[in-house]
Amino acid sequence: MKFPLFGSRSALGVAQSPTETADGPVVTASGAARIMVDDYFGLSGMLVVSGWRIGEMAIELESARGRLRSRCFGIERPDVAAHFPGHRDALGFVLIAEPEESGADQEAWLSWRAGSESGRIGLNVADANAVAAVPASVPGPARAVLLRQVEFGSRDWRLLAAYSCQADPAEARGYLESALTPAATGHAVICGWAVGGLGTRFWLEDDCGRLHSLESASWRTRRDVLDSVGATFGPRALGSGFVLHLDDVAGVRSFSLCALTDAGVHVLHRVECDQIGADPVSVSRWLFGVQVADAELERHHERVELPLLSALIQRAQRTWVEAQISGRQLGEAVADPQLSVIVPLYGRYDFVESQMLEWVRDGDLRARAELIYVVDDPALMPAFASHMEELHRLYRVPVRWVFGAINRGFSGANNLGAAQARAPYLLFLNSDVFPQSSGWMESMLEVLQSRAEIGALGPRLVFAEGGIQHVGMRFERLEEFGVWINRHPWLGLDPQLDPHRGLTQVPAVTGACMMVRRSDFDAVGGWDAGYLIGDFEDSDLCLKLWEIGLSSAYLPSVQMVHLERQSLVALGDGGFRARVTLWNALRHQRRWRGLIESIVAQERGTPV
Repeated sequence: MKFPLFGSRSALGVAQSPTETADGPVVTASGAARIMVDDYFGLSGMLVVSGWRIGEMAIELESARGRLRSRCFGIERPDVAAHFPGHRDALGFVLIAEPEESGADQEAWLSWRAGSESGRIGLNVADANAVAAVPASVPGPARAVLLRQVEFGSRDWRLLAAYSCQADPAEARGYLESALTPAATGHAVICGWAVGGLGTRFWLEDDCGRLHSLESASWRTRRDVLDSVGATFGPRALGSGFVLHLDDVAGVRSFSLCALTDAGVHVLHRVECDQIGADPVSVSRWLFGVQVADAELERHHERVELPLLSALIQRAQRTWVEAQISGRQLGEAVADPQLSVIVPLYGRYDFVESQMLEWVRDGDLRARAELIYVVDDPALMPAFASHMEELHRLYRVPVRWVFGAINRGFSGANNLGAAQARAPYLLFLNSDVFPQSSGWMESMLEVLQSRAEIGALGPRLVFAEGGIQHVGMRFERLEEFGVWINRHPWLGLDPQLDPHRGLTQVPAVTGACMMVRRSDFDAVGGWDAGYLIGDFEDSDLCLKLWEIGLSSAYLPSVQMVHLERQSLVALGDGGFRARVTLWNALRHQRRWRGLIESIVAQERGTPV
């Protein structure tokens, strides 16, 4: 039997109060029990009967084919209890018959039994007409039962939820603290807290009438809420904070926090949206200010930070194709270079002259390599262009600079440089890395030319004071955050303590100085520009090479000085930089966890 949504009421009439009905309730001969059907209707294919009963009385639903599979829920009916002193139990009931797949019954009955007495109340099924709303006689508690039986957000769910309790519910509390919408993106992040009794359900409704479940929210610890309402709700108040990311709310101006309790539907709080810019770095500064416990960070990243910032990063990248690329070749370019040296510049360019001092001393480099500087900071132009003119007149080193008009980040700048490169081998080099002697290019090229199984090669890097900065990278588990990070072993030690004497396979090498074949670089799609600001792009590239069967290696016979992260000072305080690193680490882990764990398990630290 399939029950349409209908509103025909029983012949007994609709109860305005238990003693004011058209025909009165059914009363047993002994007077010990009585029953009243307020209304019956179809909902999502189910037959629903709402009413009340006094005394010991069993009830069920039947049709001409026999008993209908049904469930009965007791609800509070204070209006009934007020008329029958001494009866304080859940006097109301909601009887729900499950949809039947066959049959075309014209009539159904509510059958009742009280002691030795029995009877039934006829329910007209066939002639019921569809209506646009659930009958008004259905009380809030009955609607609350039904809302838990139908699909959240469906038409029938909305019909039921249209009734809202006006009184402040004792069973639920909640507050919306902010709703931020990055301009013209359709995204929103809503912060607040919500706590209720067992079985309470919360959701948001926007001013366009759309419902948003909190099931995908990131829930977080709120000790302030525990202090405020913990006496009422106990330990549940501690985990009541939530942050919800939505990506389909273009044009929304406000959100309301709603709750479903045993009493019905309640609107707990409403907040207006605040529009912010859509720049990924600016949004991340606000987003990373949301306090999340270490143990909750991975889930929070997965549900809120990753989808929002990834969408904003991709949105920004779509503008790159429209940006005008400019540049200039200074001096005569090498006709057929073997190596393209790509150096991205951000924040400062004063290290370029120090590199020029090394280039001018290396005749082999000048004869066989092309030098490409990628300006990734509009603030550096046009002062950089005139500075390069002066350096070229002074050192006479052929060099090319490229300007992509906008900031693309470390990976984007490297990809732009690679797109301009002509050589079969690429060296990605930071502007604060300086060779200590000539001959390094030939040594590194020889490895890639003779060892087909190696995809990425890095030298030893040392700090300005001489301590080890890089001898390859290793993956290490940071247990407090549940994330794999990149570690530099032997960091700060004297290079003489480096146990590696020859070419050594390592899990990854740093992007501060990394040589790859152009063919391999193209095969894996270049650098991943989806990371925020900087970090993990280099290990990501190494892992992409691992994925196609190419390992990473470290060459200790080549040593360079690396001042390290001089361009990142402008990014702000250490707390923000730490959160950027964690965001990138979690994004990196999401893609590479399996391969990282495999590499860690197989790592032996033996020479290639």
